[in-house]
Amino acid sequence: IVAIGGKPVVGLPPDTVVSLIRGPEGTPVGLGLRRGIAGDAIQAVLIRAPVQVPSVPAGAMLPSGIGVVRVAQFGPETTREAVEAMDWMVKGGARGVVLDLRENPGGVLEEALGLAQLFVKPGTALVDVRGRPGTGINEKPRSREVPRYPTLPIAILINERSASAAEVFAGAMQEARRAL
Repeated sequence: IVAIGGKPVVGLPPDTVVSLIRGPEGTPVGLGLRRGIAGDAIQAVLIRAPVQVPSVPAGAMLPSGIGVVRVAQFGPETTREAVEAMDWMVKGGARGVVLDLRENPGGVLEEALGLAQLFVKPGTALVDVRGRPGTGINEKPRSREVPRYPTLPIAILINERSASAAEVFAGAMQEARRAL
């Protein structure tokens, strides 16, 4: 990108360039684009729209028959995206699945609980929600669904940068003795 709205942006910091591209949804933005160092710039007009970042950006089947599903965050479509990836793996003969939640910052708690329900028996406690004293908030959501993958072996990878809903999901699976 060499220009935005007809104004040169070469040498500007990436954050500045991104902020110049952003704008109200449905409005046009003109970009000057150059392929390679010496190529001629071409003009393009894009219509601004929300960018949907998939929660499950990658999945692979290893030669050993173990599927690997990367869950980068818990967004509004995480459970659906994970089901698509795991269904493909199960149909391909997966003997087990590794769910990679390393660096997952969390996100939508309901999606973490929805993902857990794919694996655990109905009635399984998923998390213990306690509010501050005096708020009266004390909930213990339980699985309400028949699990889609009741016996599929699962391992979960987390690290020191896995947080929030990722920790809740991993903890629920560990407590239910459903995953390593």
